[in-house]
Amino acid sequence: MSLFFRSSRPEARDISSLPWSHGGDSPIADASLEGSLGLIPVYASVRLVSEAVASLPLQAYRKGADGERQAMTLPAVFDSPSNRGTRIDWLQRCMTSLLLRGNAYGLIVGSDRDTPGMPKMIEWLHPDKVRLHDGRWYYNGREIPDAQMLHIPAMVLPGSRLGVSPLSACSAAITAGKSTEQFMASWYGNRAIPSVHVQNADKTLTPEEAAVVKERTLATMRAGEPFVTGKDWKLDFLSLSANDAGFVSAARLTASQVASIFGIPPEMVGGEAAGSLTYSTVELNQIQFLTNSLRPWLVRLEAAFSSMMRPGEYVKFNVDSLIRVDTKTRFEVHKIAREIGLHNVDEIRRLEDEAPLPNGQGQDYTPLATKAAAATEKRSQEEGS
Repeated sequence: MSLFFRSSRPEARDISSLPWSHGGDSPIADASLEGSLGLIPVYASVRLVSEAVASLPLQAYRKGADGERQAMTLPAVFDSPSNRGTRIDWLQRCMTSLLLRGNAYGLIVGSDRDTPGMPKMIEWLHPDKVRLHDGRWYYNGREIPDAQMLHIPAMVLPGSRLGVSPLSACSAAITAGKSTEQFMASWYGNRAIPSVHVQNADKTLTPEEAAVVKERTLATMRAGEPFVTGKDWKLDFLSLSANDAGFVSAARLTASQVASIFGIPPEMVGGEAAGSLTYSTVELNQIQFLTNSLRPWLVRLEAAFSSMMRPGEYVKFNVDSLIRVDTKTRFEVHKIAREIGLHNVDEIRRLEDEAPLPNGQGQDYTPLATKAAAATEKRSQEEGS
């Protein structure tokens, strides 16, 4: 006897349509900046690189007459470059434009009163609204004098002035990934397969009887109560088939492809490493990321920013701040740097956020071995006399 019914009649079934029975808008039609960021691995890659670059300290230097590098005050345009947010926000906007469009366009605003020849501010323009026509720049149809435009391209093809973004260079992989992601959302959103299967082993239900069973089953499950049946009822929870589960694998494959496009280790954005090479410490992982992923972008920015400064002056990012090591290793590095004369004491103290020694005591670069030899020779001369 049935748990729900005492009699049965033949069941009539009719499948008139499927969730994918007709087409719709192309999932790859949205090529805007926001649309590109809609793909999770792309967003993760852009966020990772742009935030890493934006968080690095920027320092200014001057080459002396003897070629020695001298630290100088960072020009105001790089300290407070925009009315919109901080320098970190400013650098992140620049990097987002470079990563997604292959070009960053900065509008030079005013001039610095304290530093003749230097701009007062640089506002990054939305790259989709900038055009280069017959060697002239236009923003929203308005011409921008070349002297007021700071253009930083990414990868540039021979004979071209504009850069090519990593996304444009590998658009096939990106659009395929976005299609997969949106199809998966539609697949689950339209319930292409039922999540629960309730079956009567002894009889075939009419549509009316099946509707009653469905309603009572849903009510019981939503209430969180036990579902009690007779011997003739079977409850199964369905999962994806092996082929359907391939969509998940496709998403991970796309993350690996996107990471390769941006030069990022795949595991940092949800992908899988291509080989068995792994790094055992956080420091080595950061060095790999800095060398392979960030350095090309940092060099581009340093060259562009330094081109606006006076001859002999330039800016550099302090990449050491990205590499985090344990305290013991850090001080061993400081010790070696001081022994060979690479850094003086004040520079080491500055790296540790300490004030310089008074009266210029920490300005000496003489290698410690040289100082020790000189002290020994001086003692020998004094003893001989």
